[in-house]
Amino acid sequence: MSFTEQYPPSLDEAAAWVVRLQTGPLAKRDQAALKAWLDQSPEHAAALDLAKRAWGGLGQVAAVTAPAQPPRAVRTARTARRHNAWAGWLWAGGAAACAACAAALWLIMPVDAVYLIAPGHRGAVELADGTRIRLAGDTELHVRTSPFVRSAVLARGQAEFDVVHDARRPFSVRTRTIEVRDVGTRFIVRDRGDAEYVRLIAGRVVLVAPASGHVLRELLPGQEAQVGGSPAGPAVTVETPVLPAEGGDGQVRLRDTPLKMALKAFEWREGVDIVLRDPALAGIRVSGVYQTDNAPSFLNALARIEPISWRATGSGKFEVSPRPIPNN
Repeated sequence: MSFTEQYPPSLDEAAAWVVRLQTGPLAKRDQAALKAWLDQSPEHAAALDLAKRAWGGLGQVAAVTAPAQPPRAVRTARTARRHNAWAGWLWAGGAAACAACAAALWLIMPVDAVYLIAPGHRGAVELADGTRIRLAGDTELHVRTSPFVRSAVLARGQAEFDVVHDARRPFSVRTRTIEVRDVGTRFIVRDRGDAEYVRLIAGRVVLVAPASGHVLRELLPGQEAQVGGSPAGPAVTVETPVLPAEGGDGQVRLRDTPLKMALKAFEWREGVDIVLRDPALAGIRVSGVYQTDNAPSFLNALARIEPISWRATGSGKFEVSPRPIPNN
């Protein structure tokens, strides 16, 4: 998967007008042309304002820095593109104008980053706008930020997003079959390979079919969506499980909680998969306080007090079975 949105051509056109405005007063014909261009779309006025601010800020350009809390592997790059619309005016304005406008446009070009988390590890990153992302083990996440959009592609694994809402730059997350659009929220997106899941913690999100752009479902806090099918026709089922509350200290407090719900707390927090081999185990009642970032420790404690056994079947994958009854 990769990003498919094109960089808005309006920024190229806006850059051309900024260069033209720097060369002196506009002739009446050019003034009329600029007004006609601005009247074509509200995006044009926003692009012109952005290009002007970028031009004016050239004297205060700061170095590009890495994320405040980088995961174990990250690649960042500004997206390269051609600037054909304004090339003629750039050269007419001279080499200084050419260099200045190129630098101004560099500031507003999209920035792509790839976050790779190894199995058994976790990572966290804070974007420039304050949006925070927690990544589970064996996760690959691609993030693009630009003056117009903020988007991510979850290639595999699980990521939790605490999004700083900006109506002018909506935040979206793509998976293999679905697109999740932020409406000011905190949510988790998970790809288990056989199915994809979205859990809304706070705020609102909408699930969108990437191929058609149709809104399939809006989630409310506490709801989980399971997504199957294909990008052309995603199938969405929604439930509202009663999950145990998690404290800010990373602990979950269980009080006569069904095992099925207790395990979900660990799955969503740590990005692990825990399978119950016998459906009858789902009703076991569990109480106590446990760290949600250590599923094996919880399973060990459970095996000491309940008739269950467990084993790891892969990185971040566990299987829980009834404990064998010894032969007398």
